[in-house]
Amino acid sequence: MTQKKTEAPLEFFYRLNRVADKAGINFRKSFKERERHFKVFMKKLLDSSLRSTLQGQRLHSLEDLEFVLKQYEEMHQDDDYETPPPRRESRPDYMSAGKFRPKRPAKTYVAQSKVESSSEDEKQVHFQETTEEIPEQEVETGSSESQHPEDWSQVYRAMENAG
Repeated sequence: MTQKKTEAPLEFFYRLNRVADKAGINFRKSFKERERHFKVFMKKLLDSSLRSTLQGQRLHSLEDLEFVLKQYEEMHQDDDYETPPPRRESRPDYMSAGKFRPKRPAKTYVAQSKVESSSEDEKQVHFQETTEEIPEQEVETGSSESQHPEDWSQVYRAMENAG
């Protein structure tokens, strides 16, 4: 007779007692029979941590063993109902380090004051992955009104490279 996987240790103990009673084993009154009954219970017990705990204790009666098994069952019932606290990431927005990838390519809109364009594609400037440095000699120091739309793409590239 072995403990079923779905059976609690206390239920197994009660079932083992019933089988021993049916077999005519007088484990309640005889010290030798009680010791043998405990050994059979320990040997057939599936929970190794409970088995090692019980081996370290000296139990004098069946009531002692029953009390220990009830405490063990109550302790594990409390553990089943507790849910662990949710794990919180230390980074904002639960971003993991080095794994952020934007879903869409980054884009920005260019405001044009002189020439208005009707096409949506002409109003958007997509950031490029390659870096391109603009020499200081080519950068004009004029006002923003005098710059052409082609110059804006260079400005955005320079801003992207700056960080």
